[in-house]
Amino acid sequence: LIGLPCTRVKGPYLALVTMTFPLILYTIVRSSFPKIFHGELGIRLPFKKALFPFLHIIQQRTAEYYLSLTILFISAVILYKVASSKTGIVFISILDDEVSAKACGINVTKYKLLSFAISGLFGTLAGCLQGYLLRVASPPLFLLTVSFIPIIVTYFGGMGTIYGPIVGTYV
Repeated sequence: LIGLPCTRVKGPYLALVTMTFPLILYTIVRSSFPKIFHGELGIRLPFKKALFPFLHIIQQRTAEYYLSLTILFISAVILYKVASSKTGIVFISILDDEVSAKACGINVTKYKLLSFAISGLFGTLAGCLQGYLLRVASPPLFLLTVSFIPIIVTYFGGMGTIYGPIVGTYV
């Protein structure tokens, strides 16, 4: 639903359109349904179910670290496989010249929506992991400043690569 209107814009306008959706969500979550989302406090889970209940708290944190590292590794492998497939080549051709890609018979709208779905999948995975580790989903997580973090990390690591943002995140 978010990707469809975004397929009509390009460049900085695409960034502006995609960054307005978290602001809209922030407003809805914070003010429209205070009984459900608890306003600024957000949704808190009453207890933290241990990932490995037989481990001590320090070992529990270490296990959560290795869980997130494993998810990072699996995500990087999946992204590498997508980038080196035929779909990845189509993504690159659309990035280089959208008009030429259309002229070659590529359904640009379909592949743009697919790229939104793939990025949404990994964003959702990261949000679920963050929600599990923090045990809260609060409106400040939808602020614009939180949306800038992936952009900054990608810039530090190197745009146009898969492993660059991973290195940027680590640094």
